[in-house]
Amino acid sequence: MPALPLDDRRWADLWCRNGKARDMPQWIADLLEHPEDAAKFDHLNDAACSDGTTWSAGFAAAPYIVEMARKLPPAQRLNILTTIGWIITAACLESDDVHYRLEPYLAESYHQAVRDCLPLLAETLQCEHKANDVTGLLFAAAALQGHIKLAEVLANLDACPHCSEILGRA
Repeated sequence: MPALPLDDRRWADLWCRNGKARDMPQWIADLLEHPEDAAKFDHLNDAACSDGTTWSAGFAAAPYIVEMARKLPPAQRLNILTTIGWIITAACLESDDVHYRLEPYLAESYHQAVRDCLPLLAETLQCEHKANDVTGLLFAAAALQGHIKLAEVLANLDACPHCSEILGRA
């Protein structure tokens, strides 16, 4: 099943951080034209997945976020790949709450987006990265492979003074 079309009325029934996701299709359309716009992407990222929560619109946005990654050179995909990792990690796939629910009409395209992200991650891993970036890429890899607990540990390495010291981030 293809991604939810950006002109579909069901976007207004989905939720993002600030309420109904009515504006999200326009943000996505803008980013598909300019995927390198980090400030706009951060806005979309916060709307789709924030406060430890993947909002229902985050599932609808995931295929488009993967498309944005495809449009960027591998060395510039880190932020997008970690966003997909957070969407996966913070998802509550069994939720009946309309705010967080993976709607049945979004499930196939969401899961396909996750699968489509793996080759993009593999290309990105071949680039030269800073240590902090490698941790983010490992986080994304763990999430994409369904290792949610490992992804959570990798996401919180800086929270542990001992781990931060080992990684040279203290």
